[in-house]
Amino acid sequence: MGRGIHAARRERDSGAATMEFVLVGGVLILLAFALLDLGLALNAKLVLTQAARTGLRQACVDGGASPRALQAIGEQLQSGGIDPATAEVVISPRSASYGTMIRVTLAHDHRLRTPLAAVVGRSQVRLRATLIGRSEYLGATFP
Repeated sequence: MGRGIHAARRERDSGAATMEFVLVGGVLILLAFALLDLGLALNAKLVLTQAARTGLRQACVDGGASPRALQAIGEQLQSGGIDPATAEVVISPRSASYGTMIRVTLAHDHRLRTPLAAVVGRSQVRLRATLIGRSEYLGATFP
């Protein structure tokens, strides 16, 4: 008689484990996608910051928005996997004398790569890095 009760209970509960797995598994998959997108976005932010740091250093040595500073930024972005043509680069002022504050700002629209973007309704995140330093240039300013 005891066997019949347990068999009936097993038949009644047979779909419960499947439903629990579907509900919990779906949430875990979304969480995994969120972590993946967060990691990729943080990597892109680090690339922007490093490119801004390298560009700022060159701009401080050259006294502003020199071609070498822009080239250094482009090389850092490209080595980090960001297309330099898609990044906004602003170095101000264009030319600076010794001691003048120089600001380098980089901005990039980072595309979310996982299906989580459809869930949150955004396919891109705007990333920005701004660094400030003092010009070390002692010579004449360039045009």
